[in-house]
Amino acid sequence: MLFRGKKVEPSINLFIDSTCIEQVNIYKYLGFKIDSSLKFKELPLHITTKLRCCAGILAKCYYFLSQRQLKLIFNCIGLSYFNYFALTMSYINKTSLK
Repeated sequence: MLFRGKKVEPSINLFIDSTCIEQVNIYKYLGFKIDSSLKFKELPLHITTKLRCCAGILAKCYYFLSQRQLKLIFNCIGLSYFNYFALTMSYINKTSLK
């Protein structure tokens, strides 16, 4: 991944031991989806997708599990994504999200 500013740079072919390195616009590293302009615009979309899956799981289990068990499942799955999102958004500069 080549980090760039506002102007678009031409693609560059990089080789290591005569193997071409693929150039990507978005790369996932340690749970962060980093784009080439360091805007982190994919992060809210990623978190909402995960939370929708959690809501779907809870909706399917609603009739079979008790309220306590549903809350436990949410705390294990959904709450971790809320915490992750809050933590990562606190470290990202607010102007980089625009």
